[in-house]
Amino acid sequence: GLEDPDGSSDEDDSSHRGIINWGWARGTLIEISEESESLGVHVIIEDEQNVYNKAQVLLPPDSFEEGDTVMGNSEDASLAEDLNMLSQLHEPAVVHCLQCRYASDKIYTAAGSILLAVNPFKDCSFFFNDIVMKRYRNNGEIKGDAQLPPHVYGLADNSYRSMISSLKGESSESSDQCILISGESGAGKTATTRFAMQYLAFLSQRRSPGAMSQRRVSARGNEVDVELQVLQSNPILESFGNAKTVRNANSSRFGKFTLMHFSGEGLITGASIETYLLEKVRLLSQADGERNYHIFYEVLKGMDDTELNKYFLTNKTAEHFKLTNASGVYDRGDGTDDGEQFLDIVDAFDNIGIAQETKDKILAVTCALLHASNLSFKSLSEDESKLDEENAHFDPFISLLGVTGETLNKHICSVSLQFGKETHLKSLPKDKAEKGMESFIKATYDALFTRVVQLINASISTKEQESKKSNNWCLRHFWF
Repeated sequence: GLEDPDGSSDEDDSSHRGIINWGWARGTLIEISEESESLGVHVIIEDEQNVYNKAQVLLPPDSFEEGDTVMGNSEDASLAEDLNMLSQLHEPAVVHCLQCRYASDKIYTAAGSILLAVNPFKDCSFFFNDIVMKRYRNNGEIKGDAQLPPHVYGLADNSYRSMISSLKGESSESSDQCILISGESGAGKTATTRFAMQYLAFLSQRRSPGAMSQRRVSARGNEVDVELQVLQSNPILESFGNAKTVRNANSSRFGKFTLMHFSGEGLITGASIETYLLEKVRLLSQADGERNYHIFYEVLKGMDDTELNKYFLTNKTAEHFKLTNASGVYDRGDGTDDGEQFLDIVDAFDNIGIAQETKDKILAVTCALLHASNLSFKSLSEDESKLDEENAHFDPFISLLGVTGETLNKHICSVSLQFGKETHLKSLPKDKAEKGMESFIKATYDALFTRVVQLINASISTKEQESKKSNNWCLRHFWF
């Protein structure tokens, strides 16, 4: 807390009278006075982003001892690439350094072996491309002394080189490597994950002229590199597990652990993915400014007329379904086109090797849930209800799921009770049947998401014959 420079006070709180709490600000120490009338630390604020810039303030005499006043670094250190280079290392110094680098489009800052990333919230494609990847790869291969700027490519390269050194017997450390990516919502974890995996795939494909990448057959019958298959898992998982929130247009609503396997030559031989804590409540309600999972909007925008007719979605948009119209927000808001994204995940399914029949079933369940959200119930009595079979979405729903109306009514509008060896069905009132349908939607989508992950793992996992040829070295990546 600092004394208000204009002498005003907070009459509502006598304990804070004459004191304002405005966070950290940079300033210059004028003097430390011990006179009773001006007892304390005199400082001139020199912070253009602060409303009290150029004002002189009087700090309590114990502000240094209490940690409310700390020594700053010189302006030369404000763009330090590694926080360990700061002579004064504390919270305000770290924040100031990150802020200055961010203003200069330097989104990465090192802290020893830790990499700090600040989301730029703008297109930085110039920062993530083959040219930049080659710079970090070349520097890593020649073990150059060039001090390249901090970058996720550099972090991934260090992990990869450490693994290779261990495989060659040049290091006593374990060949297993782990990259932990963490941060609050909107910090850029999903994008960072994608960039790290892209760089590792880049290194694998260019390991050496004599080392050939593993190739597998896609759903179209052509051969694709295993590196491509591993990378193509990302757009699929993002479509089924990501959603727009008020802080992030592509927020992952689940946790993920990715295990990448490398051969003794440093080539990717496969990967496996574990997911957990999928946010199922989002299926039924979204806060203002948010959306449901991307896949629902993508199928509605990306399917052609034949597919729309196949899944009973002709002339339907996101505005027509309760699953997608709860918040009134239909666009991602980051310039991404849902229709184009749908084509991308269809292509990803093909590259990974998901058969057309399986892909059709995945889309059928997805579209069935859209129809399920619009189903209605009729009250037969205070304690009985049934699905409204005249509802326009009833027939599409049972057709897509391959169930009968009788079976659906039995399991949604009644509950099974066990009495000894006998089982009895107890009818449910309308409100409880509606809750049952909500639970059905959540459970079905959770099962669908789990199945999609299983299919991806079956396609990108290290095959048994390939495993025998490799040392099965792993690069672990954890995301949450």
